[in-house]
Formats: sequence, structure tokens, C-alpha cells
Amino acid sequence: MTDTLWAARPIEPAVAGQLRDTDDAGRACVPFTDTEGGAPLRCCLRPSENGERIALVSYAPLRRWAAQTWAKPGAYDEQGPVFIHAEECGGPGAGS
Repeated sequence: MTDTLWAARPIEPAVAGQLRDTDDAGRACVPFTDTEGGAPLRCCLRPSENGERIALVSYAPLRRWAAQTWAKPGAYDEQGPVFIHAEECGGPGAGS
């Protein structure tokens, strides 16, 4: 068996800000109050806490990279659901 190394990376603050306006599927962000906690937040790489304002948005990181580099993502182009804070947070390690 081979060990695979990978690292979780947060969504860049500027991109998270764009997603809080309109997500990568073209939908407006609809924040809600998390009443349970535990949602994996991609803006700060921690679970949400009960009572925090968060949003579930569509995110297409490869599509964004391709647009910046003129690459063609081809069959790998996809968008997926991610949770982010409804308002700007301090990112990983900030204790938001």
C-alpha cells in the first residue's frame, strides 16, 4: 500500500467573498444559522459551531484555475457544495 500525501487548503478569502455574493453555479448566497454545528467550513478549515451563520454554496476550483491560466479542464470540470461562513472570517487558525 502506498501512502498518499495531501493537504486541505482553505478557499482564498477573495474567492470566498465572491461566493458570498454569487456562487459558481450562478446562485445568490443564502446564509442560515447553523443549529447543530459540525459543518466542514472551507473558509477556515474547521467545523462550524452551533449558532454560527454559514452558507452552502457551489464551488468550482478547477474552473477558476483554468480561467486564470487559460487551461482547459475538460472532463475534470466540476462544481461541488461547500460550507463557508456567511460573513468574512479570519481563515484557518483565527478562531473565527
